[in-house]
Amino acid sequence: MKLNLSSGPIETDDIPWEFAGGNVRNKNTGRQLPVRVAHLDGNKYQIWLSGQIYEVELAQTGPKRAGGSAAQSNENSLKSSMPGTILAVKVKKGEEVQADQPLVVMESMKMELTLTAPRAGKVAKVLVHPGKMVELGATLLELEV
Repeated sequence: MKLNLSSGPIETDDIPWEFAGGNVRNKNTGRQLPVRVAHLDGNKYQIWLSGQIYEVELAQTGPKRAGGSAAQSNENSLKSSMPGTILAVKVKKGEEVQADQPLVVMESMKMELTLTAPRAGKVAKVLVHPGKMVELGATLLELEV
């Protein structure tokens, strides 16, 4: 896989790091560093690593794998793009929403993040409330099919 950074593309296969419970771990030395990843848009992500924030874009190389990537959201649910605390839920069960309408506000690493509807629809379930701590990829609410 290639990452396009502002400094140029890099091959991630050459980097001996792997994700391990909210950290990245160097497979050669065992050294761990805290990391947080936020999905911005399309193939763009923001990565917080050792106090620095990097914006990266996944380069499209080769065919897509069947089933997509773990970063893609199910169009019927809203998932957390990073671990954090829910600050506000802006909708209720049964409410009609429009695509890109703000649904949930959360805080992570002292940053506020507003998560929006993946599509227009009706809210089927709200699974979080203000004050709840969530992990990366946690389902926050679901839309009717």
